[in-house]
Amino acid sequence: MALLPGLPILLVILLSHHASVAQENSIVINGSPNAEIIISDHPERTVPIAAEEFQTYIEKISGAVLPIRNEPSSQSNVKIYLGSSSYTDNLGVTDEGLEYDAYRMVSGDNWLVLLGRDDNFEPVKPFGGRNGGYGYPFDGYLDAFDELTGYTWDSPYKMLTDWYDDDLDIWIFDGRGTLNAVYAFLRDLGVRWYFPGELGECVPSMDTISYADMDRTVHPDFELRRFYQYFTEWFRASTDDIKWELRLGTNSGRQTQGLVRSHGMLYLLDREEQKQNHPEYYALWDGQRQTDDPAPCLSSDSDPLFSETLEFVKTHYDHYGDNAAQVSPTDGYNRLCETSTCSHKGTPDREWRGRYSDYVHGWENKVATELYKTHPDKMIVGSAYGYFALPPLNIESFSPNYTVRIARWRTWLLNPDSKNYWEDLRNGWLQKISSDNKIYYSDAIYSLICCKYNRATIQKYS
Repeated sequence: MALLPGLPILLVILLSHHASVAQENSIVINGSPNAEIIISDHPERTVPIAAEEFQTYIEKISGAVLPIRNEPSSQSNVKIYLGSSSYTDNLGVTDEGLEYDAYRMVSGDNWLVLLGRDDNFEPVKPFGGRNGGYGYPFDGYLDAFDELTGYTWDSPYKMLTDWYDDDLDIWIFDGRGTLNAVYAFLRDLGVRWYFPGELGECVPSMDTISYADMDRTVHPDFELRRFYQYFTEWFRASTDDIKWELRLGTNSGRQTQGLVRSHGMLYLLDREEQKQNHPEYYALWDGQRQTDDPAPCLSSDSDPLFSETLEFVKTHYDHYGDNAAQVSPTDGYNRLCETSTCSHKGTPDREWRGRYSDYVHGWENKVATELYKTHPDKMIVGSAYGYFALPPLNIESFSPNYTVRIARWRTWLLNPDSKNYWEDLRNGWLQKISSDNKIYYSDAIYSLICCKYNRATIQKYS
């Protein structure tokens, strides 16, 4: 470098150092790329999406296109490693301890690592789905399910591929740690996503993009961050809808409550063969067994339905590897079964939301208690819903493997009196279930589901 007349040597050294630091910590300089994106040559499914999102938004911000490669080249000064690879292993940055789609952001000399746990969901056969796009057709899955179980149940996994997207080639159940790290980096630059599509996003404009030295590990405040919009299952949702969910930092809840389905008794009762062979499984209302909209007769812990329910849940646990199952009644369960073993189990003097709480949750607790003997590390998730939303009066404490999902309209929380009501209801449930367990909140309209013990607010990504 030629010295300008009168320019102190120290100042030249400082300017040179500043330029060097800028080169090391800048991925774009004056609209030109100064970095490349490196992912494994055998990445998990969500990692290429993370790379594409990073590339897309850096270009939207600066106009610079960062190349995506499987190994570092000599063509860029800064290497941005997305997801785990041999290169991140060599740098000593791993996904260890990053549960629930937590992520890690670490930088060094001329490199930046953004990663999390990106495990691929691998569905266990037999399963089905209206999508049918993931290598297993809808037709024929039920025969395989019958052969597996030896019973005539409907399968809780019959619509599993509703949650697979052909265009992106991902499941809702896939790990998203690296995606979350990428979105956190972009949010730090000022990017926001307020609703799906380009109209809903805000993107800043800058010629140079730099990052500070960092060593951050971020764990989510809430382990379960499910954002469910009715009739937008992934097989029929747009790519913009799905990407919006990803950008908000949501997850499927697979790590906390498995693939658990609501109203789990429906799957046990819905087959025509079951209705023909076991009419006694169905509630008696006005002298008629309720088989059209299957409503169970929750009579005792010694009847055949109880024994079959245990086998039904064990299929969730043992074959499919789920860590939770659901055995709550179906929608519209608003009457007590009229058989002699059931008719006295209601609490008719209570508010309507608690009229059948002892009846329904007493049944669920008996199921949980029996399964705790064989599967103590697995859960039964009950539903605080409709006529059995309130905590039961005659159960002081539940089996250690029992927890509950509280269902409500989210708009009910806008009224202070209504909000206090639901807070009291939640606190009543907290006194009944094990302190080691979590209560799940299912907010209707958008069905926002999340929880952390007695915390009822949603993780906000603003």
